[in-house]
Amino acid sequence: MGKGALERIPLLCEDMGVKRPFIVTGPRTINLAAQKIKSLLSLDERSMTVIGHGQVNAMLIQRLLKTVESNDMIIAVGGGRIIDAGKVLGANKHFMAVPTALSNDGLVSPFCSIRTNDHVYSMRGKVPDLLVIDADVVLSAPERLWAAGFADLLSKKSSHYDWRLAAERGLEKFDPYAADFVEAVGDSCLTGHHPFFTHGIGRMTFMVSNILISGLATLMHGSTRPVSGSEHKIAHRLYQLNPDGVLHGELVALGTICSLYLQEQDWEAAAGVLKRAGAPITAAELGISDDLMIEALSTATKIRPERHTVLEERKVGRRDAVQILKRVGILRRNS
Repeated sequence: MGKGALERIPLLCEDMGVKRPFIVTGPRTINLAAQKIKSLLSLDERSMTVIGHGQVNAMLIQRLLKTVESNDMIIAVGGGRIIDAGKVLGANKHFMAVPTALSNDGLVSPFCSIRTNDHVYSMRGKVPDLLVIDADVVLSAPERLWAAGFADLLSKKSSHYDWRLAAERGLEKFDPYAADFVEAVGDSCLTGHHPFFTHGIGRMTFMVSNILISGLATLMHGSTRPVSGSEHKIAHRLYQLNPDGVLHGELVALGTICSLYLQEQDWEAAAGVLKRAGAPITAAELGISDDLMIEALSTATKIRPERHTVLEERKVGRRDAVQILKRVGILRRNS
């Protein structure tokens, strides 16, 4: 990690005995880093594919698995969708992740999200063998992506509560060591006094360290349970109902505010620090209608029904959802 980190990729590949790397990237990230990596490794056009927005789905992954059969390394260059694709494609090969933004917390988690139609499925992939974070690339990411990544990390405050709640009900195994890691991530975001707001290298280091801690928690427990609770149920339900043009972390921001309120935690502090970070705290900011937001909150238990959270405890109906969403300011009080 650091300035000029991309320049070290040829040496890293040489040290691992890699002969036939294959680059997976996106239309927005190809010029940020992928083309440079392709040039540094002296690769031709057949050794790189560009995956368009919304195309990371099960059908595409199956096609690409055949394409990369003869390659010995997958280099995923891009954001969360591209890294997730790399986790699957690199399952039986060397796998290098080169993030161009820190917009979600799943960078080094063994789990990835693959879309099929309007559903998102969590499946096990491969943890990167190598993680290359070039400061010049990552620090140039738009503020919207930084805010989304920050919101995904702050959500550990509610996911930790839900995990402990399920364990107290005798419905889940609980790992106190993994739980401590997750709780620390959420708490570090809620302080409001940390390097995220300083920008520069300090901001990047803050994000990377907490992303690594979150990934370690999922590795320790063997599932996404430590980092995904009621707030992610709400976010994924919102995605099902309104999939276009919204980042995962932005949906999680709204879900976290709702979850913390239901958990009787300090949702106002969370909303305040999310707003300061540039994350959305109202449905209107994301172009989400009142009806859709109400529907998502009141039916979020449809997502991973086997995973017990505060939503299952409170049994939120449409009338409850309206009151909650107005109370926390996600919907206008006079709407």
